Amino acid sequence: MAAARGRKEVDEEGIAIKLQSDNKIVILGYSGTKGIVIRYTTDGYLDRTFNQKGFYTFEIAQNTKPTSLAIQTDGKILLAGNCFNGNDTDFFISRLN
Repeated sequence: MAAARGRKEVDEEGIAIKLQSDNKIVILGYSGTKGIVIRYTTDGYLDRTFNQKGFYTFEIAQNTKPTSLAIQTDGKILLAGNCFNGNDTDFFISRLN
């Protein structure tokens, strides 16, 4: 990706995709130093009932890189990955209600 109009190039990647029991689609990835979870409706539109925007960005520490996604039977979303704490790399796990 080329830098456009003075903007810095950002590393972005989709990591995982899961289907919830209600057939909504959940995608995990990252953009730059932040993780991102996006949820789509069964029709393929952003699900605005998820964080009022259809997506949720998070930064546990510097350079957050999520690596795993799981959906619990109650619909809660589990995320895991690694992040840099300023000295070394740490592991994180988080649950979205």
